Amino acid sequence: MEIIIDIPEDEWDSETPLGVKQSFIAGILEELKPISTEIKVKPKDIGWGSNWPVILLLIGNLFLQGRNINEAVDGWIGLARKFVRCLDKIRGKAGVTLVSREAAKLIALDHMSKNKVIKELKEKDGNTIIVIGQENVAKGLASSPLSLYVFFFIVNRESVYIIGVRSVGKIEFSYEMDLETDKFLERYS
Repeated sequence: MEIIIDIPEDEWDSETPLGVKQSFIAGILEELKPISTEIKVKPKDIGWGSNWPVILLLIGNLFLQGRNINEAVDGWIGLARKFVRCLDKIRGKAGVTLVSREAAKLIALDHMSKNKVIKELKEKDGNTIIVIGQENVAKGLASSPLSLYVFFFIVNRESVYIIGVRSVGKIEFSYEMDLETDKFLERYS
């Protein structure tokens, strides 16, 4: 999972390899402890034509990595809640914060869990829509920083959620559609 953090000007330090004060990085890493202690911090150029420092956080060792959402719904929702809380704290310290598709999925799960009790969840293939930047999502967040991630989830075999999350970590849209024909027709006719 990747997060790009824009460094506020008062936290710059050109004497360090990352171009940022060590105390700022330590604070960010402290905020992320609830979800992972295996975090690599790298300087990054996201190609916006300026030398504004940003750092790329590569977050590994998530306790559910590689596990299907259907296998551990409660665990995924718990991780999503923790991640969103961590992200909110980081945003309070940093400038613009960009998230990868994996992180956006956690934001979408948190959003759904606030609106519905989720007992069963199945993810269907979604898309990443490039808004601005190079069109190469396969190379990671830094090569395509401004994207819209679209997720499709079947929830409790009752409804389909379609959720769009921008790479800035905000929900762009959220739709719920009933899977039962009678409810669907009643709602949309």
